[in-house]
Amino acid sequence: MAILITGASSGIGESLAREAARRKHDIVLVARRKDKLEEIADELSKRFNIHAEIVVADLTDQNDIKKVEKRITKNDIDVLINNAGFGSAGPFAELNIENELNEIDLNVRALVQLSYSGVKSMLERDIGTIVNISSLASYMPMTGNAVYGATKAFVTSFSHALREELGETGINVMVVCPGMTSTEFFERSKWKDATKKSPYPNFMWQTSQQVAELIFSGIDKQRTVVVPGLANKFAAAIASSLPGSVTRKITALVAKGRRLR
Repeated sequence: MAILITGASSGIGESLAREAARRKHDIVLVARRKDKLEEIADELSKRFNIHAEIVVADLTDQNDIKKVEKRITKNDIDVLINNAGFGSAGPFAELNIENELNEIDLNVRALVQLSYSGVKSMLERDIGTIVNISSLASYMPMTGNAVYGATKAFVTSFSHALREELGETGINVMVVCPGMTSTEFFERSKWKDATKKSPYPNFMWQTSQQVAELIFSGIDKQRTVVVPGLANKFAAAIASSLPGSVTRKITALVAKGRRLR
C-alpha cells in the first residue's frame, strides 16, 4: 500500500508517516521543509525497509500544488491523507489578512484540489481512501479563531458530502476531528503560553502518535468519522447539539486571555 501524506514534516503528519512505515506501507511525504522531509524519509526507509519518497511543496502555491497533483495521478496512491493546515488566533480585525487568506488556501483550496486529483485517480481503479484532517473546532463557531474554525467546518462538511457521493464506489472518505493535540500548531497560531496545556485539563490532550494510531484504525475499519478521545467525542456531541449562540460564547470564554496581541 502507498500512502501520500501532506504536512508530513511535523506534528500529526510526521506521526502518520511513522505509523505508516511501521505498518510497512510505502510513503510519499509532502511539506515545505526539504531538510526535515529528507531526514524523516531516510530514517524510515532504513528502519522499516520501505520506499519513502518526498515532494517539497508549499500548498499555498499553485505551482507546488500541481507537483503534488502530478504525483497523485501516477495512480499508485492507495491512501491520500490531507493533513496540511494551520490556524490563527486573535480578533479578526486585528489579524493580517494575507495570513488569513493563506490559511484558507491551505486548509480549504489545497485540500479540495488534492481530493479531486485523488478521487479521479482512485476511480480508475475503483479503490482507495481519502482522509481529511479537520478539527473538533469544526463543530462550533470559533470566537477568536474565526477563519480557522470556518475552514475546518468546510472540511468536515465537504468530507461528509464526498463520502456520500462515492458511497457506491470502492473509495472511502474519512474525516478526522482531533481535539487538543501536542504539536507545533499552537506556536504557529500565536496562542499565549502555547506549550502549556492549561487552562485545558490533561484528559483533553493527546499526543500526535495517539491520533495517528486512531486514524489508521479508522482507515482499517473504513470509518466515516474519527474523533480521537472520549472527551473529544463527548465535546463534539454536545457542541453539535447546541445553538451557535451558545457555543460561540463558550469558545470566547476558553479563548479569553490566551491570544497574543
